Amino acid sequence: MPNVITKGETRRKVVVAGAGPAGLEAARVCTLHGHLVVLFETAAEVGGQINIAAKADWREGLLGIIRWLHSQVVKAGVDIRLSTPATADTVTAEDPDMVIVATGGRAHKGTFEGTDLAVSTWDILNGVVEPADNVMIYADNGQHQGPSCATFMAERGAEVGLATPDRMAAEEMGGTNFSTYLRDLHKHGVVVTPDQRLTRVYREGNKLVAVFRHQYSKLEEEREVDQIVAEHGALPVDDLYFALKEQSSNRGELDMEALIAGRPQTIATNPNGAFQLFRVGDAVAGRNIHAAIYDSLRLCKDF
Repeated sequence: MPNVITKGETRRKVVVAGAGPAGLEAARVCTLHGHLVVLFETAAEVGGQINIAAKADWREGLLGIIRWLHSQVVKAGVDIRLSTPATADTVTAEDPDMVIVATGGRAHKGTFEGTDLAVSTWDILNGVVEPADNVMIYADNGQHQGPSCATFMAERGAEVGLATPDRMAAEEMGGTNFSTYLRDLHKHGVVVTPDQRLTRVYREGNKLVAVFRHQYSKLEEEREVDQIVAEHGALPVDDLYFALKEQSSNRGELDMEALIAGRPQTIATNPNGAFQLFRVGDAVAGRNIHAAIYDSLRLCKDF
């Protein structure tokens, strides 16, 4: 059943922090309700992590999501403030009735010994670090990031190996995606090694050595390479949420029963709180684009 969003009886002021897919959707839905929305974004453009993912060649089409969302919030008259970080001071200065933290996540390389010697998929796709000649990428979340970065590097001339603790690369993807990845990995000569968990990285001369442990036999083996790229999803960027928590009327709490039932959020545990506070998307936990957008739709449609 489609969600029907109509203007509410009371116009409220909403501040949204972050203009990735979750933040743009929150701003879009809140304006459909008739609320006044201010949207802060640290970067000089909207899009968040989609701008990174879209650099992996055939995923460029993801930018269409951002183009549409951006066009909708512009059309609705959202006050979009690019190159403007949302801080506790800048947010409270707007005297909001509601604050939605959609500040996204940061690259997580994992917790193996020697993580500082590895780079992230974000580093490679953003051009912060150039692919080396001989690369091992360790993908520990079964999603797009590892395989897309592997093909990105291979297409630029790198000799690439892709290791995963899963039983296959791209294990968590649906059939319309993983088949494309497996085709491209094979086409570009990427050597895929399943069932291997990265436990340690150390330097040996001008090389890096990756120590892997087989998931089932527990036998260890080492791979010597020029560069190690580690992918373990994203960790929340939640500093703003916690900075505002004790200033909010609900202390950042979400009523899950009300959310599921499609009722407004009414928790008020702090009588001195000046606004409601919520967080969505990767600011809560690492997730995919669809989940980030749905987070905001499901929450904001009932304001």
